[in-house]
Amino acid sequence: MNISLNTKIILLPILFCCFENLAFAHNLPVSSEFGWRTHPITNKMKFHTGVDLAYPTGTPITAVKSGKVVYAAPWGWYGNCIILEHPDGDKTLYAHCKHLIAHYQEEVAKGDTIAIVGA
Repeated sequence: MNISLNTKIILLPILFCCFENLAFAHNLPVSSEFGWRTHPITNKMKFHTGVDLAYPTGTPITAVKSGKVVYAAPWGWYGNCIILEHPDGDKTLYAHCKHLIAHYQEEVAKGDTIAIVGA
């Protein structure tokens, strides 16, 4: 899996997946989009490999698609994170979680609560 670390903003979940499948994202509170941007900490241009969504700490994080948990643990600047692998091969990464609810190798359905927003 090739996911580069991103030090965006603590307390925001980051959604990482294939963007042709983000048609549902029209009502999400996007705080930083996919693509080139000035990094908020280093102030240098860097390619942002995800989409940052701004939700209050304590908000439940739900799976956007059904899948299997292939990672559920701390990971660098992402903090606590969960990666779901979906039947079509896509993966979604949910980062900066206060608490992980889903566990490694667990099957989750679309809409299941998998984590809680936090640092």
